[in-house]
Amino acid sequence: TDVERIEVVTGPTSALYGTQALGGVVNILTGPPRHPGVSARFRGEGRHPWGALAQGQGFYRHEALWAGVEASAQYNQPLRLRDGIIDYAVPERRQYQIGGRLGATDLDGIDLQLRARFIRDEQDGLTQESVPGLGVYRIDLPDRVNRFVLQGREAVHFEDGSTLRVPRTRQQDDGETTK
Repeated sequence: TDVERIEVVTGPTSALYGTQALGGVVNILTGPPRHPGVSARFRGEGRHPWGALAQGQGFYRHEALWAGVEASAQYNQPLRLRDGIIDYAVPERRQYQIGGRLGATDLDGIDLQLRARFIRDEQDGLTQESVPGLGVYRIDLPDRVNRFVLQGREAVHFEDGSTLRVPRTRQQDDGETTK
């Protein structure tokens, strides 16, 4: 695989990594393709309670220059924590991601990388509300968040083996929660 490094980020990081990152994340950062030519990989996964994950990547490398596209989709079925009470449930969740990367490696000891991603998180929650004289009503609580991320990274490699990484990130969120 083209794993460059693994970061463990602790604490609440939902704003940066999405709604499932309440306690932190293990961030696996992929590097550029190591070999010239075309490379591709696909990963599919099924889960219980019912869920699914599909990821795909394709890269092309020509000497020091490379480009890639990546996409993923994830689905988690809702999970009831207590029968008969819909307020105690983990909502149905879907996440879609598509992106691209461009880069140049080892240009006089400097690596450059530009990455753009679009991420859509969707959750469909339910709650119930008792209205005096009218009864109990079930209420949909859909939540949609679109994230646009643009990342640039420069890495300078020094002769003593050390590396200076200078990342630049711009992220914009567009969300909607309705009742």
